[in-house]
Amino acid sequence: MNAYKFGENSYPTTAALANAMAVNWSEGRDFLVRGAFRAEVGGSDKRALASAVWAEKKYNEDPSKGNLLFLKWLVKNPGVTNLYWMGRSCGDLDHVCALIKADPQSDQKEETVKLVLFMIQEQIFGDFVQTSRRKDSVVAAVRYLERCYARKESKFNRGNILPLMLAVLEEKKIFEFDGQQFRTVQELASYLQKFADISKKALSKKAAGLYQDDANFTPEFEGWLLTLGYQKALSAWKDRFQAGEAEEGSFDADLVLLEDIELREEAGGDGGDDFTVKARQFEDAFTKMLEEHPQCLESAARFKAYMSDLLPDNDLQAYLILCLYKMDIARAIEEADELTQLFPARFVSRLVSDFGVSQPLARWAASVWCVCYGDRVLKKKNSVII
Repeated sequence: MNAYKFGENSYPTTAALANAMAVNWSEGRDFLVRGAFRAEVGGSDKRALASAVWAEKKYNEDPSKGNLLFLKWLVKNPGVTNLYWMGRSCGDLDHVCALIKADPQSDQKEETVKLVLFMIQEQIFGDFVQTSRRKDSVVAAVRYLERCYARKESKFNRGNILPLMLAVLEEKKIFEFDGQQFRTVQELASYLQKFADISKKALSKKAAGLYQDDANFTPEFEGWLLTLGYQKALSAWKDRFQAGEAEEGSFDADLVLLEDIELREEAGGDGGDDFTVKARQFEDAFTKMLEEHPQCLESAARFKAYMSDLLPDNDLQAYLILCLYKMDIARAIEEADELTQLFPARFVSRLVSDFGVSQPLARWAASVWCVCYGDRVLKKKNSVII
């Protein structure tokens, strides 16, 4: 069994090491960004190694953001279940939510609220929620709210963000309104229809209880809609009534992958010029996703969620890459000593035979995995070219 040394102590796992670094914040931050963590882990944990390479790269680009970078690294680390800042633990996600809801105000609550708002602003609270093993639908809703919060010149009420986050995290499937309980939007619509049958004025008066103002629902109502999966409909509503321009680097939440069956049909051709243009953009974005979110490789569902969230406008490219993930290409790359031109062959043949993908598309997809993950992220010796 490997033992990892940090300070005067040794730790049996990279998770234990990361937690010790979080408690000893300044020393742990420097241990990471100066390359000591990478040197200590070596090749024993490929994904921990990849995340360390990413952290060092980002630190070299802007050393002034060392504390933010260390926080980002911690909340993306599946072995760190508590939220830390400057060596202080706020507890796990459940405890963080309890602190936000706590009454009366306390220093611990105030500091936790400030930290969570800072994380939402930096769009990394979703990483903490995901590391806390919440359902993919919950993580997607949290990330969606982070993007709403980040929009410039928007009518989105940022003061609602914490109640909205709590509503999503609590996953309440029952909405209490006007002394009634509703389990579906259809039930609520049927109830409101009774007032519409009386008059438009009666409906408007009753429905006003669902709105905070002309551009915002109440947090309870919007949180319920998100819990039921109405994210796309809410996004369309916000685009109309809040009309905020998304921050550079974020994506509209209503851009989603097509169903696999549709993509499979599309993948039968060579993709054309439009595919080639998108492919060049996709390769850089895919590399960035693997560098900044190594936890995306933990499961097929998680990988697909990240692809949908971070690469939403590349339906065909994302479908091919997902097919290869399901063939366990990531693990095969991790275990390979070197990536030669022969490496992609077996994956290409399976894409062609099992999914009806053309040879050029299959070769492109397998090569992207070798170059973006094997070469750029894991720094494997590689002779494969895209």
